[in-house]
Amino acid sequence: MCYSAVLAGGGTRDGQVYGASDAHAAYVKDKPFAPEDVLATIYAAFGLSPDTEIHDREHRSHRIGDGQPVGELFG
Repeated sequence: MCYSAVLAGGGTRDGQVYGASDAHAAYVKDKPFAPEDVLATIYAAFGLSPDTEIHDREHRSHRIGDGQPVGELFG
């Protein structure tokens, strides 16, 4: 399954396309990444690592994300 997203600002390079789908836009053909990678990329623009931990009201630790930033989007 394929989706598209538009990212702007935060140090991303202008006018680029990342990844590709098949001729029917049904399957990823090149450079797959998941929604959690998009979130990790946004966090990276803010200077946060996906390993950063936050704590809930019961003081339990949670990582802010499970994805990996797509560094090729920054320039």
